[in-house]
Amino acid sequence: MNSLENTVVRAIAFLDRNDNNILDKNEERIPDVEVALGQNKVLTDENGEASIYGIPSFSDYELTAQSRRPSHDGRATRVKVKGLGSSEIKAYIPIKPLITFMGDVQFEKDESIVSDVRIKISKVSGGEKGKVIYPESSGDFYIDSLTPGKYRVELEYLGDEYNIPNRIYEIDLLYTDENAGENYQSFELKEEVNK
Repeated sequence: MNSLENTVVRAIAFLDRNDNNILDKNEERIPDVEVALGQNKVLTDENGEASIYGIPSFSDYELTAQSRRPSHDGRATRVKVKGLGSSEIKAYIPIKPLITFMGDVQFEKDESIVSDVRIKISKVSGGEKGKVIYPESSGDFYIDSLTPGKYRVELEYLGDEYNIPNRIYEIDLLYTDENAGENYQSFELKEEVNK
């Protein structure tokens, strides 16, 4: 039996498909997520839930949670909860799936220059270190271990044969049942003609 001096923290871990940190209708709960509050550690069950008992009420706490699945972001998620004198506090824990961004870069005039393009990608909201890659000679590129969200993609032509200005795009990378975390995008380089 709980008293008002003690409370239960009920952690609910879910797959945050759209990166909004809210448990939406289409987002499933995740088992085997390790949730820690100080020295107390528990694992979420098959319903994505775990409880930590005997926590003093009227205090602020920070939970850390980490999924054991390689298809989820391996960084610890931190969630702050506040005890308000109720017998139970619900703590919703967003776990980010890892997604892959792939695609191709094309230049109709001369396909051989696409390997002279640098692609910089960074999350608009921050929180993730940006990545830099170079497409293959075919123009294909592949970036894995990203989390869903809005990204800034910059294409920079490093050659000097053509006058191709840098291009910046904002794109949403999603995790859905249909794409299973694989997002594809084609980019067309455009030459600027000096008059």
